[in-house]
Amino acid sequence: MALPIRRVQTELLNLLDKEVEVFTTYGKRYFGKVLAIEPDKLSLVMSNVKDEAGNFFFLLVLNGSVVGEIKMAAPYYDLKELADKLEKYFPRLVYYDSISKVIVIADKVRVLPDGTVEGTGPVADKVRALCSEFFKK
Repeated sequence: MALPIRRVQTELLNLLDKEVEVFTTYGKRYFGKVLAIEPDKLSLVMSNVKDEAGNFFFLLVLNGSVVGEIKMAAPYYDLKELADKLEKYFPRLVYYDSISKVIVIADKVRVLPDGTVEGTGPVADKVRALCSEFFKK
């Protein structure tokens, strides 16, 4: 029984630093970036928030009791999965930092959380091609 709960918590934590749309139980809708989330109660802290009326809020804290739905505004890519794929092409040369969500290949090429590939040369070119294929899925 603990495994499904852990998976839900993991998915909720994956919303950190992502653009989401939140519907409340009292009929309001907010768009913004998730700064913090409390998985057990669904309480949220959001930044750069806009409501459906066009009002802007620098910071919004929502109590979990009023959160009805949370929808991700943009697709989510699991960079750990990408790192595993890159590991097949560059054995023992791939490092994935789960905190900063950055992949480093051969200490020369970096894949940033938004999918940008930093670096030059044949390794960077191959990484760009693999990333392009991965993000098209």
